[in-house]
Amino acid sequence: MDGNDDNYNYGGGRILKLETTARQVYNAVSAFSAFIPWFEAVTKVIDEILKIQEDTEYNSDTCLILAERVDNVSPAVRSLYRQKEANEKKFLDPGFNRTFVKFHKVLDDIREFIKDVSQLNGLRKFAFAGEIKRNCNKLLQTFEAVCHDLQFNIMITNEEREREQKILDDDVIKTQKKLEKMIQMQGGKIDLIYEQVYQMTKKVNKGEEINVSVPTIEMHEIKEPDRTSPTDARGKIYKRLYKTIPVALKPLRIFETSERAQRVSRAQLAILNQIQASPRIVKFYGLTRVDGEEIMVMEWAEHGNLRELYEKDHSMSWQTKLKVVHDICDGLVFLQACNIYHHDIRCENILVIEDGGYKAKIANFHLSRKADQETRHINNINDVIRWLAPEKLDAKGGKDVEYSITLKYSPACEVFSFGMLIWELSFQRIPYEGMDFDEIYAHVRSGKREELRFGLSAAPAITSTFSKIVKAG
Repeated sequence: MDGNDDNYNYGGGRILKLETTARQVYNAVSAFSAFIPWFEAVTKVIDEILKIQEDTEYNSDTCLILAERVDNVSPAVRSLYRQKEANEKKFLDPGFNRTFVKFHKVLDDIREFIKDVSQLNGLRKFAFAGEIKRNCNKLLQTFEAVCHDLQFNIMITNEEREREQKILDDDVIKTQKKLEKMIQMQGGKIDLIYEQVYQMTKKVNKGEEINVSVPTIEMHEIKEPDRTSPTDARGKIYKRLYKTIPVALKPLRIFETSERAQRVSRAQLAILNQIQASPRIVKFYGLTRVDGEEIMVMEWAEHGNLRELYEKDHSMSWQTKLKVVHDICDGLVFLQACNIYHHDIRCENILVIEDGGYKAKIANFHLSRKADQETRHINNINDVIRWLAPEKLDAKGGKDVEYSITLKYSPACEVFSFGMLIWELSFQRIPYEGMDFDEIYAHVRSGKREELRFGLSAAPAITSTFSKIVKAG
């Protein structure tokens, strides 16, 4: 009996010890499991920061300082994850938990800051370039303090810190010049363009005569290129030289012969001439005459329109697509600042020139008009329905579909078309391929859209942004 009691006590002690050990292991595993989503989130933000830094357009040195600081501690994060058993006490410490969450918040702030200061649109948030340096230093200090609390070692010498401040100062000077130029453009020229466009469209709507200033070019100023190629002729568009500059000769098409239509077309040419301040708008040099026919002299696009380009360049990278989308976005922002809507945004109406890479420019302004101008009827919407906002579609009995003139064309309509352009460029094919007109109408009006299946070869940081824009429509 005594022996049995000893065995029982001994066995009970073992069981108690095993239960205690199991509970400790369970607690450690549970604590680490709770940390896994934060590890994943931190790793994702670090990767996004490094990717954004690679594609900076402005403040590249400032962004590089922050990206390098973040990259400096990424091995410590991975080590913490790998050595979970050795770091058990940290995972069980509520204070460590709170600090790690704060670490993620600081990384998130750095990512958003780099996104803002590296692109033109984001720079508008900063009234003075000096704010960028102050915010950068504040982020660095907060980041280093949190890393210290997490025992992530950052070795930065005083010399390196002085060098960083010098780099930040240089970036401030460069950015200040760019901001001043942008402010000058917004405050001066854009306001002037807006007023000129406003006066012209106001007179057109009233049926008044307008003095349209459209440059004219003598035909003898237009020369044949010294060397020709099969791509010099694209349908009715021909490549020529104007003052040694490659240009495109394009017939001026006026589909209506009424006096009002003639005035509208002339006003549109004048507007096109007024908005030449933006490098994202195709350059219009003026009008000339060939055999009695009026011909527009436009900027020559080596790569044709964006649809022609993506049909040829099947290996177009996501970085290139992002650059093209950014160019188009800048052009649309400029047009909106001038109070103009394009009304027909799609890849076919974007020309692509060669300038150390693809550079996109908005073209074909035959439907464009001022934002508060009356909505006009489009006789044939077959060409535009794939990119057209659903609210601009009217059903007039049965399957007869017309362009809605009851609902005013709005910024949302332009954003919708821009989103469909992004879809088209992403997948390098027209939207709703294989669907006829009535099927597209029913599909879009029922709230359905094209599918966003980017595949494994896509760049997640870019495609996620594209998805947001497409869905925003």
